[in-house]
Amino acid sequence: MRRSSASPYYHKSLPNKYSRLSILILCLLLTIAFTAFSIWYNLNKSNNSEPGLFDYIGQKFQEGFESNNRLINN
Repeated sequence: MRRSSASPYYHKSLPNKYSRLSILILCLLLTIAFTAFSIWYNLNKSNNSEPGLFDYIGQKFQEGFESNNRLINN
């Protein structure tokens, strides 16, 4: 006897409260929260001479690119 579901793995699917839409909304809220925190952090750091969060992340990416270029060129 076949189930009414088209998927053979119907019993393994996520419950309705964890639907794709809920996960998408959660990711969107996390992105908004991180962006708001980053803006707030950078505004607070602008009063000091210390670099902001994006400056720190950019510096780490730049160091990574430079080390990769050294490995490729040698």
